[in-house]
Amino acid sequence: MNSLVGHVALVRQSRPTTCVQACVSMLTGVSERKVCEALGKWGASSVGDAIRILRALGAGRVRVGNLTPIAEVEGFVPCGLVYVWPWADAEHGHLAVWVGDGYLCPTNGEMDAEEAWHLWAACESTPDAIVPVEILEAEGCQ
Repeated sequence: MNSLVGHVALVRQSRPTTCVQACVSMLTGVSERKVCEALGKWGASSVGDAIRILRALGAGRVRVGNLTPIAEVEGFVPCGLVYVWPWADAEHGHLAVWVGDGYLCPTNGEMDAEEAWHLWAACESTPDAIVPVEILEAEGCQ
């Protein structure tokens, strides 16, 4: 994987439904616990929650774009939150962090793009949308 892996540390979700909090933790360097406290949720959260709390906790360290369907993305996105839909329970999706040429998945760890697509396809899931994230202060994301 690319050099972003050195600045974005993998955080495994502590509960089956805290992928949003774990991904925000990866990108901000704030612990998953503190993300849960700031969000006021210790369980299932939305992509909107992820964007809102990432903007709040990552202020000055990350710049957060808007949720964009992957089919509509133009050009290369070096880093972002990827929304995988549907997920195992088909009621919620799943978030992972894209780091330029692979994923940091809070459930499955570090995966190259091909490995992730095979895993998600086996679950009848596909990456559906991405929230571009620009890391401004790399030291804050370790």
